[in-house]
Amino acid sequence: AYRGAGRPEATFVVERLMDLAADATGLEPTEIRRRNFVAADAFPYATQVALEYDSGNYEPNLDKALELSGYAALREEQKRRREAGSDKLLGIGVSCFIEACGLAPSQVVGALGAQAGLWESAKIRVHPTGTVT
Repeated sequence: AYRGAGRPEATFVVERLMDLAADATGLEPTEIRRRNFVAADAFPYATQVALEYDSGNYEPNLDKALELSGYAALREEQKRRREAGSDKLLGIGVSCFIEACGLAPSQVVGALGAQAGLWESAKIRVHPTGTVT
């Protein structure tokens, strides 16, 4: 299970808005995402939750993912089906998401000014008697 705490849902909303904006502006869904990447020369980049991304170069990652997935051919097939009025639709999804994780316990990053918790730990023991501590 993914311990999301709302991040997957928030990411869905942002990505859906990106798709709607792409449609409204006539941009390819991948292009609108590309235009909204933090530029490689903008690092280090301060986020709104007092964390800082030290590095990143997202465009080559997107390019490689599109290449390996055969994205261009899939878009052509999608277009062909739509133009032919096919009853077999082809949906294509793209999402770009950064998740900060595993940096330090919430108490530590809170002391550093972060406005969001990161991780915690706990130990549970089930004893041969069936008791739990």
